[in-house]
Amino acid sequence: MAHIWKYPDGDAAVEALADCLTSDIRRTLSRQACYRWALAGGSTPGRLYRRLARPDAAGLIDWGRMRLFWGDERCVPPGDPRSNYRMARESFLDAVPIPVGNIFPIDGTLDPERSAEAYAAVLGEKPLDCVLLGMGDDGHTASLFPDTPRLREECRTVIASRSPVPPVHRVSLSLRSINAARCVLFLVLGNHKDVAVARVMDQLGRKDAFLPAAMVDPGRGALHWFLDQDAAALLNRESQAVSIENTIRRRTEP
Repeated sequence: MAHIWKYPDGDAAVEALADCLTSDIRRTLSRQACYRWALAGGSTPGRLYRRLARPDAAGLIDWGRMRLFWGDERCVPPGDPRSNYRMARESFLDAVPIPVGNIFPIDGTLDPERSAEAYAAVLGEKPLDCVLLGMGDDGHTASLFPDTPRLREECRTVIASRSPVPPVHRVSLSLRSINAARCVLFLVLGNHKDVAVARVMDQLGRKDAFLPAAMVDPGRGALHWFLDQDAAALLNRESQAVSIENTIRRRTEP
């Protein structure tokens, strides 16, 4: 079942997502040894990371039991300004007490195929507890882009991919890995995403979905979309609301 949460602004959406994630981490760690979380890249997740780095939030998480992975990476060195690892490190990893050995970045300096193969070995077959995702204006998520050859990859957990914009070479979790997660959280903000959000919501739960974000379906896991008012603007129309209601109904019917 898809849970779609709409908030008046980006700050409120980030706050709600931080609370949701923190609660899930604490609840999960009460029954298992560690929490496996795949981080998202891009500018929007940085707002969440900075919120988690604040003492009132960071103090609620047992960072020694966290295991951090990445949903995707650009094939650039870790110090490159375009590196997802660098963004996460500067946004919050340097500010929280997580052991270095609990952080598992994707090696963006390798050939993409070699990097994907190496990261699959690091990730292993155990499902992730949580995958954080953003979404591009074209409906892509992680580094899974529309109309690309490996979008529907069913065997590999990590794939090499190509972006229509630089840096072209990427490494990404496959839909198989994302959909195996226990919980998937989308954070989408801004009025430049409203059309893409509406298109994705129309495709949720459909077998003929072709936008990567609409193909995220964690099966037995939970799927949550955190949107601000601007990103959700087109969902306020009656026809779109009916479409979402019908989509959720299809997903929950036996």
